[in-house]
Amino acid sequence: MHPIISRTFFGLRPAYYVRQFIYALIPTAIIFNFMLSKKGEFGILWPMYALMIANVLLYPYARHFVSSVFGLLRGDGTYYVSVVALVLWNLLVLAIVLGIAVFVAPFGLIVLYFQNK
Repeated sequence: MHPIISRTFFGLRPAYYVRQFIYALIPTAIIFNFMLSKKGEFGILWPMYALMIANVLLYPYARHFVSSVFGLLRGDGTYYVSVVALVLWNLLVLAIVLGIAVFVAPFGLIVLYFQNK
C-alpha cells in the first residue's frame, strides 16, 4: 500500500474510527429516515444523499482535526463543567463538524500524515 494512504486513511486507531463513525451514523440515519418518509414532498434529492454519505465517511477525520485544534487551543488545563453542558457542547460540535466534514476532512488527513510520519 502506498505510504500516503497508509499514513492518512489508516492513520486513525480502528476503535476511534468506528466510534466516531457510529456517532455520525446515528443522526444521519434519522435524517435519512425523515427524508425518505417525506420524499413525496421534497422529491428524491440524490446530491443531498451523496453529500450526507460522504460526510459520514469523512467525519472521523474531520473530528480528529477539530479535536487537534481544540486541544492546541485549550492546552493541558482541566475544566470542570456540568454533564449537561458537556453533552450539549459535544452534540453541537458533532452537528457542525458532520455538516462540514467534506471541507474539514482534508485538513484532518494532512494532520494525520504528519503525525504518522
